[in-house]
Amino acid sequence: MASGCLLRAYEAPDSETGYARRTEAATGLRSERFLSEFTAPVTAEGVAQTPPEHRARLQAAADSGQLICGYINQASLTETSSGENFAAAAPFVGVLTGARAAAVTVALLAGHHAPGGLRWQYNFVSNRARTAETRCPGTCECQAKS
Repeated sequence: MASGCLLRAYEAPDSETGYARRTEAATGLRSERFLSEFTAPVTAEGVAQTPPEHRARLQAAADSGQLICGYINQASLTETSSGENFAAAAPFVGVLTGARAAAVTVALLAGHHAPGGLRWQYNFVSNRARTAETRCPGTCECQAKS
């Protein structure tokens, strides 16, 4: 039995909507904004450029000083899916989070710092991960522990 590369085993079909388009549809945000300024606050300018059906929710996020990443997370958690291919990811996300927490804990106990910080994001569609850089002063507790 020949084995294939796992990176190619789970390629998304061309007909599948990509991350940027799905996020635009769920939030009303423009992809140029959330792809380049993921940890920036929601602004009045962003609200004005949003389709009318998303404005009230986005305005509430702007009024409370919510970051774009938090707004996207909230929108994705409250969005429902009734498609036949929908499967809840919570069990897998729980296990992945536990594995990541264990790896960071072992690194910290061994005297190493958490590489890139503690804010880690994983994209299930592209199978890529990144560490999100925060925009806080170096004296912030989240920066001091990473």
